[in-house]
Amino acid sequence: MIAGSRTDTGEWDWRAFGTGEGFTADMLVTGFLSADRIQAGTITANKLASDVGESLDLSSNESITLKVERTVEEAVGYRVELYTRQGDVLSDYVPSTTIQARVWHGNTEITNNLPASRFAWKRSSQDATADRIWNASHTGMKEITLTKADVLFSATYSCEISDR
Repeated sequence: MIAGSRTDTGEWDWRAFGTGEGFTADMLVTGFLSADRIQAGTITANKLASDVGESLDLSSNESITLKVERTVEEAVGYRVELYTRQGDVLSDYVPSTTIQARVWHGNTEITNNLPASRFAWKRSSQDATADRIWNASHTGMKEITLTKADVLFSATYSCEISDR
């Protein structure tokens, strides 16, 4: 048995004891605790290591569950995919094509949830001045139509989605 102090009546304040069956204590103070399994009514921690083991069941703690769900939602990436209707190379046989931007959040397409004002098309060619003019006239649309007049020798097109 282990006691660190006496009670007001002078008795030893037994706080922990150990037998061949295990240890029982009111409180453990440790720098590092290694265990295959911990069962507890309440655990209070400033930090949990990122390698907590095979599983960590926090389902009974609503605030942690909400925080984890929000963090996962924030961590899921966004991506923009461009689709062409008539192909991605213009020629005498394909004089124009429509390019549509589709926005995904994780596995969910969210294009229809976004206002067109957040879409800004960018052209990159050998003529930076013409690119700036073209870019300025191709904002606020979820899809664009390109003709051979839009391509001076060669050009690359992209679409950026603004935060607001």
